[in-house]
Amino acid sequence: MSREFFSQLTTKDVSILTTILERYEDQADAFATLLREKLSHATIYFRDDIPGDAVTLNSRVTYRINGRIEGPHLVVQCQGEDLPDYAVSIHTIRGLSLLGLAEGEKTTIEEGGKRHSLYIEAVEFQPEANARLLQEATLSSRALRPVVDPSPQILTFKPKQRAARIPGPDDDDPGPFAA
Repeated sequence: MSREFFSQLTTKDVSILTTILERYEDQADAFATLLREKLSHATIYFRDDIPGDAVTLNSRVTYRINGRIEGPHLVVQCQGEDLPDYAVSIHTIRGLSLLGLAEGEKTTIEEGGKRHSLYIEAVEFQPEANARLLQEATLSSRALRPVVDPSPQILTFKPKQRAARIPGPDDDDPGPFAA
């Protein structure tokens, strides 16, 4: 696989690809070679840190193969011939090649005995970026709500006591105290 940039993978992506690699341990076909190279040259991110324009598992991506537009396709972990037309599996050369690329990046893959140029046009949906947006929306909606003190507000309405009048030195009238 030749490309201009290295893969950007989440820890989950790496875990899944490592499990797949264990099954291909002794094989030297194009898929196993691509898988080893992708894992060897990957920048690994936590879910909250991966750039929003990188293709991760369950991302919806539009890309070009030899200049022809493809997709949008959902990059999935499932394998098999019965996948819907809108899905591309990471168990295929094409799906594995998409995983870890970002918008504007390109690579060359070998598929069906021919070399193809693959270019990422747009990452239309990425689950990690979507989760961050939902979290930010939740936090901002909480910030907009008025803050209410849950403790009860107790006010007392006792009448004020009048202070007793103490005669001062300039006062001649002894008042009621004289009696």
